[in-house]
Amino acid sequence: MSSIREKAINTIAWTKDNKLKIAHKSTKVVKIIFRTLFLVGMGFVMLYPILFMISQSFMSIGDVKNQAVIWVPAEFSIRPIQMAITSLDLGSTIPRSLYMTIPSVILQVLTCMLTAYGFARYRFPGSKVLFGLLIFQIIVPISTLTVPLYALLSQMGLLGKYYLFWIMSVLGNGIRSALYIFMLRQFFKQIPKELEEAARIDGCGHFGTFLRIMIPNVIPGIVTIATFSTVWYWNDYYYSKMFVPVTGQETLSVKLDQITTLFTSQQSFFTSYYGISQAEIRIMMENVVSAACLIAIAPMVILYIILQRQLTESIEKTGLVG
Repeated sequence: MSSIREKAINTIAWTKDNKLKIAHKSTKVVKIIFRTLFLVGMGFVMLYPILFMISQSFMSIGDVKNQAVIWVPAEFSIRPIQMAITSLDLGSTIPRSLYMTIPSVILQVLTCMLTAYGFARYRFPGSKVLFGLLIFQIIVPISTLTVPLYALLSQMGLLGKYYLFWIMSVLGNGIRSALYIFMLRQFFKQIPKELEEAARIDGCGHFGTFLRIMIPNVIPGIVTIATFSTVWYWNDYYYSKMFVPVTGQETLSVKLDQITTLFTSQQSFFTSYYGISQAEIRIMMENVVSAACLIAIAPMVILYIILQRQLTESIEKTGLVG
């Protein structure tokens, strides 16, 4: 009887164990399916505008008229891109954007590195107050600082000149400089102080320690803020429109805002050059706008793809530091 009872108990235990395993596997499968559906859905929401722009940028006039064509063009055409390039006047617009962006980014990164290192490693009278003001600058909307900044730049005679962005970057008042300083400070704080002490014992001064010890250890952070800075300067419309209100000196972001007007002003040229009617030109409006947007974001998308690994690594490190 005891053996029969033991077998029955073992059978019941085995059945319960199997049921638990099956339930656990079922729960795991449901979680995987839900996670996959969620990621695919979110990915589609984020990629939809880009996919739409790509599709619209390569459609011919026949595809635009054909209601059966929605995503994949029946006849691939680069005419919308050609019209967008002409409307944006990329031959002069791109150099102006680079002229503003590249020096501003370099100067901003250098200034932010020095300032962040000072906040991370040195204690001086008023350092906490200055850091509090830095945090306050991150929180305060940019629009609240526009009027005093505009008045100051006007008094200095810098309005209408793109090198004013260089000056702002050097003085630590570039676009999002406060945020970059905070991010780099987090990187510097996670480096052990023993490395600096060892370097100073070996004869390194403050500046030598900064260059030889600190900078190599925060390369991911530098890459991150340089990328963010490039994106913000490249896409900047607010400051560019406000401080350089000169016709014919617009950057790509400002031109992009005017693409509808610019395209309309070129209708006569497009009609004679491409041999199509003005009605067909107007039909192409949405495609040209999509092509212009695609041209504007393409450099930043390529930059992100190249630096994706460094960006991911730096964001993870920044989030772990208290």
